[in-house]
Amino acid sequence: MPKGYVIVRAEVTNPEKWAEYVTKSKVALEKFGGRRIVGGGQAKIVEGDGLPRNVVIEFDSFDDALGYASSAEYAEAKKSRQGAGTLHMVVVEGCDTSPSPHRAALDGERVGVRGRNWRCTRGCPSP
Repeated sequence: MPKGYVIVRAEVTNPEKWAEYVTKSKVALEKFGGRRIVGGGQAKIVEGDGLPRNVVIEFDSFDDALGYASSAEYAEAKKSRQGAGTLHMVVVEGCDTSPSPHRAALDGERVGVRGRNWRCTRGCPSP
């Protein structure tokens, strides 16, 4: 099953209020099993209109990611973010990278081996 991801782009204007939001949002994060996999490191806008803060949170499924973003716990956290900055959030489904005999047969690869002809069943580009 593909994982789910919450992708956040933000600009913080009031760090104290933002910190309160982050603390409160951890309740929903723990409830839905979210793991922050990107955030806090270097970032460089190389194309388009980016924002200075970027975070990616991984969940076991799209439904878990959507549950987090639409939960009562997260709604409560959002209230404390008012006046602390701007935020853009999207929930996306990841690619199913589990071994598949059908996919392997189509690509001429052994099951479980990501060879040069490996393809995601959802149309993602090869790694």
